[in-house]
Amino acid sequence: MRRSPFASALPLVLSFAALGLSACPRDAGETKPAEPAKSTTVASASASPSASASAPAPLSDDQAGATATRYVELLRAEKYDDAVALCDDDMTKAFPKEKAAQTWRALVAQLGALKSTRAHKIDHKPPYVRVTLAAKFEKDEVGLAVVVDPRARVSGFFIVPLKPEVAWVAPDYARADAFTEEEVVIGDGDFALPGTLTLPKKTKDAQGPLRAIVLVHGSGPNDRDETIGGSKVFKDLAQGLASRGIAVLRYEKITRAHGKKWLEKWGDDLTLDKETTLDAVRAVALLKARPDIDRKRIAVLGHSQGGLAAPRIAKADPEIAGVVVFAGPTRALEDIALAQFEYIATIPGPNGEGAKEKLPEMREAVKLVKSKALTSKTPKEKLPLGIPAPFWLDLRDYHPEALAAQLGRPILVLQGEADYQVTMDDFAGWKKALGGKPFARLQSFPSLMHSFVDCGCKLAQPADYDKPGHVAKAVVDEIEKWMLGLGATQKK
Repeated sequence: MRRSPFASALPLVLSFAALGLSACPRDAGETKPAEPAKSTTVASASASPSASASAPAPLSDDQAGATATRYVELLRAEKYDDAVALCDDDMTKAFPKEKAAQTWRALVAQLGALKSTRAHKIDHKPPYVRVTLAAKFEKDEVGLAVVVDPRARVSGFFIVPLKPEVAWVAPDYARADAFTEEEVVIGDGDFALPGTLTLPKKTKDAQGPLRAIVLVHGSGPNDRDETIGGSKVFKDLAQGLASRGIAVLRYEKITRAHGKKWLEKWGDDLTLDKETTLDAVRAVALLKARPDIDRKRIAVLGHSQGGLAAPRIAKADPEIAGVVVFAGPTRALEDIALAQFEYIATIPGPNGEGAKEKLPEMREAVKLVKSKALTSKTPKEKLPLGIPAPFWLDLRDYHPEALAAQLGRPILVLQGEADYQVTMDDFAGWKKALGGKPFARLQSFPSLMHSFVDCGCKLAQPADYDKPGHVAKAVVDEIEKWMLGLGATQKK
């Protein structure tokens, strides 16, 4: 499951980037969502309001590179006061001296001492420049991406993989001649979200309003394609299902499209509804308002944390015809996070070493979440993954499988048997609550991991997410079959 948009105290267990447990607001200076690489965000700040026509022009590559290199060298030398002095105001607040020290020391603990850096890539996002340095540590080489503003101040700091990006190629089950894609906007005002509606082309056999499904992400600042490592889970589903006559709506998550504004509005008052549920309901409303969509046959598919939210989304809108739970949890999230740390700690290499080092701290944080001592004022630094207390309190008595059983609406629960994040233990929870219910169908798939990509293994590891892959055709087949029967189910 992907976590909420807050900086992590554990900056580099890159395995959690595949799961998405570690993230915070988008790159400084982005004016629109960009195609993301899998990355772990250490800290970032958004564009300063001081940028204007009178502001200086963007720095040259050499100037930006010099600032980025100096910033990393100051961290390396543990001159944290000097490093923070290089930052703009927002970055200074987001990544003060104490957090910079904690982050760098954790990074060195996992990868060993930093030996050298070299320029790897420079991206211009006016008025900002993002410099990625290839950083060679004793145990591994990673990318350190530093965002630099026009005044040569640091506005963001990210840890990114250096592996070359692999261009996405449509899966065999997607037919480009069978659908069109339309850009849409979900909601309005400051928090409107850009999205893509993938629409099947009309055929002689399909002329009426279309069945449709809304795709709801896991936690963290996901893009509309739900890019996870070498896969684009939602893009696969959208084009695959649209090739089979089903309209699909996907959208940028609010914490990606409006990271800084979102934090300014909600701060630490984070809940599942504010991060996920409310926008999914708005997305359904967009579809219901369209004459080319059958408003009685709109479903919601929630992946990971989206699957956790799916019953809440359905409860919020009684017109939603059904839900697909796509690797959705039934165990407590704090237990899932701890189990992931414990599993990764068994894997040789920097990820395993980093997780092993953090296990005692994680166990104490989980105990606090479960204790009566937890209040809305409990500092987030004491809680799992730095997620604020209101989020944990909101979920304390929430059981998605029980709510789904109460709603009694059509539900399809899908699970990869090789998923080490949301596991077959969670699937067992769904089976216990929904098994034998006439409105429920549950299906698991051998060798599919959290992204529903085939890893060819019994249980996936973090590195498996780096490999390019597509959502398995059998999964798309199952969703198609369920969606085509949705209308018939409603009429019974």
